Amino acid sequence: MKEVKWQMQEHFSFPSHLGKVKEVSTFTVTPQWDKEELIDSVRLTGIYHITASVQFEQGECEQVGIFIEDVDLDAQLAYFEYALPLEIDLPKAQYKELTVNIVDTNATAHKTGGAEFVWDVQCNLLKTEPVVVAVAVEPISEKVSEPIAVDVAVEPVSVEAEVAVVNDELDFFEELPDQFSSAILLSNKVRP
Repeated sequence: MKEVKWQMQEHFSFPSHLGKVKEVSTFTVTPQWDKEELIDSVRLTGIYHITASVQFEQGECEQVGIFIEDVDLDAQLAYFEYALPLEIDLPKAQYKELTVNIVDTNATAHKTGGAEFVWDVQCNLLKTEPVVVAVAVEPISEKVSEPIAVDVAVEPVSVEAEVAVVNDELDFFEELPDQFSSAILLSNKVRP
């Protein structure tokens, strides 16, 4: 199994009437993705679905990073959800199993008054093992000592009959009414 890891980081800011972020109470990230096989890679596309609850206090919040306008307020606690794009290209291979997991999250209040969210992503790749098939071959021990006679009957073919068939096919096109389009395509066969 092969592991591929990467880290994501995003800064969120909020409306100034809420104040500045005091602390991030809860924070979860759920990857949702689809796999697409390309010519030279396997591409995962989808989203990181973020849910968080943030506590506010008096102060200023600069609008830096992603601005979250809609929050569900309950006293000084604000809940929000956000989706960030997920797109990564992995080395081309046949994968029996492919998983994407969030292995570590960290969210803190930032000096700008917003919040900084960081999460580590781990992708586990289990490649398909090639199937090895063993075939036992036994040598043929019997030898043919006498030649075998085979009778082959060959029927002569009339060239005139073939030309007549071609002419009949071409005459069919000539007899079509005017509302039908027709075209005569010449091939390697020669008309008499």
